[in-house]
Amino acid sequence: MKTQIAVMQPEEYATLSIRYSFGTTLFGEVLTASTSRGICYIAFADNGKDAAIAELQQHFPAAAYLEEEDDQHRIAIAVINGKDAAVTLHVKGTPFRQQVWRKLLAVPKGEVISYSALAGDSRASRATGSAVAANPVACLIPCHRVVKASGETGQYHWGSSRKSAMIKWEAQQVNR
Repeated sequence: MKTQIAVMQPEEYATLSIRYSFGTTLFGEVLTASTSRGICYIAFADNGKDAAIAELQQHFPAAAYLEEEDDQHRIAIAVINGKDAAVTLHVKGTPFRQQVWRKLLAVPKGEVISYSALAGDSRASRATGSAVAANPVACLIPCHRVVKASGETGQYHWGSSRKSAMIKWEAQQVNR
């Protein structure tokens, strides 16, 4: 998967136009949102569509919204479901978070990494963990590939059982 991150600048926040739609992945229904520059948000809609939309609006309170699927949404869903395709992300986050997310993109499909290994410095493990947890695009930035140093799956915003299923599925795809 070739995923690129386009950094969202603060001056863009007030003028964003966001399209969103719901789609089905192997791991559940997701809300996918995009700007003209790329995918800006993906979240599992476990608590219903209204709750998912409300959470999206909390991330981008000044944006204009249009419920409409676009090609970026279709490609993102296909990638989550295993297709090899290029995706551009248009995400907002601190420079540190952006750095952590880029490191996550380098973790190969089918592999996992510990928080401390991802941080590169045990003193940065907690901050790195916070950046992983702040990932705005479920699955496309593979935060599910980060596990405890003991090898335990650990927590995941959308449930540890989903995280385990994603890790196992990716390992099976690589070993085909």
